Amino acid sequence: MSDSDGRELTVVGGVRESEEKDLILRHIEGDGDAFASGAGATAGRVMSLVGAGLLWLGLGLLLQPHPSIGRTAAIAACAVGAVVLVATIGFLHVGSGPALFLSLMVMIGHVARWMWGRRIQRLAVENGW
Repeated sequence: MSDSDGRELTVVGGVRESEEKDLILRHIEGDGDAFASGAGATAGRVMSLVGAGLLWLGLGLLLQPHPSIGRTAAIAACAVGAVVLVATIGFLHVGSGPALFLSLMVMIGHVARWMWGRRIQRLAVENGW
């Protein structure tokens, strides 16, 4: 199959006719080579989760340093995570859903931990611990 300029377009398996038309239109607009389907999309989503995880791990280590892990390693984790996120979301177009979900879970965990710590402090003050 080819587009109006004669460029060859290969549509990967499992694509319905409406999706195929959408892929052709995106290809004509110059954005068609960046879309994945099937196993490629799944791998891209996993990569976005890894990128978000590395980014949050690096930020956590920067904010609360661990004695055995240096500041350089934390900055490197942030940088690698950010590059992986930009690559998967910006270039592979797999979507930001998995990374946003992981980020939401991390934020909920941090808020819960902060609230629990304040509650323990309040109980300690009230009971004279």
